[in-house]
Amino acid sequence: MKRLIVNGDDLGADMGRNRGILEGVRAGVVTSVSVLANGPASQEAMQWIQKQNTGSVSVGLHFNISEGRPLSSRPSRLVGSEGFFLGKEACLKLLLQNEDRGLAEDVALELKAQLDWALSWGVPITHIDGHQHVHIFPAALEPVLACARKARISWIRLPLEEKPLVEAILDPGVAAEARLFNKVALEALGKLRGSGLRTPDFFCGLYYKGLLSLRLLDEMLGKLPQGITELMVHPGRMEKGTQEGPFSSFSSRDRERELEVLLDPEFRVMLKKYEVRLSGFPTEEQPASSCGS
Repeated sequence: MKRLIVNGDDLGADMGRNRGILEGVRAGVVTSVSVLANGPASQEAMQWIQKQNTGSVSVGLHFNISEGRPLSSRPSRLVGSEGFFLGKEACLKLLLQNEDRGLAEDVALELKAQLDWALSWGVPITHIDGHQHVHIFPAALEPVLACARKARISWIRLPLEEKPLVEAILDPGVAAEARLFNKVALEALGKLRGSGLRTPDFFCGLYYKGLLSLRLLDEMLGKLPQGITELMVHPGRMEKGTQEGPFSSFSSRDRERELEVLLDPEFRVMLKKYEVRLSGFPTEEQPASSCGS
């Protein structure tokens, strides 16, 4: 059986991203979401899920230590002089460090604060992933695995996509990022296999930032292997007016185009044509593959 988890990242980044992702949830084409605990619109997102979700969508934590303000109160190496996280480039460079106990403790403290926030809503948290995939970087991996096990979270994202499933003209910057994330994911694979957490069998989405189209979806669905594939998407609606702050660029015309592709009735036709079943993250009662198998 071919199963596809369509996961909307960055829920809570702003009201435009919320509107777009939740529009996809209501339409049944976004089957899973990952929430930014420190996002400006995270509370509104969780309030909607708390009231409306009847198990039709999986909810996960989008662990974030690169943008915005931390939820933990203790200053740390993850935060700059003005109290904000360091930004993507500086954060990822820092997290490449291994065997740094102090840094791992800072990561663990912020992770606990974000996960406690997510769990406080009474919504089952099925999975954990990372904003800019910070969760699988060397300095973060062990704290993430320990915290996920303690919270009885079953699933973790493995952003391992060594090459795009569908050939496309790629943005050089996006391709370079994808290679970095693949390298880190490969290095994390051994620890993930022994962690007791599970991952989908396959992952797609690193290379398709701003490129999602019906043609690409058609080719991708036609090439999907048997098993569970997670497709990372970022649908949204544009916010009116000028937005300021670390999350100001999250809603854009590219995000609206991505949403429109997912909402197009042709997507459903393709799923039927290639015998692909949309799914959230399977619960304990559903069959699932072991991490890395």
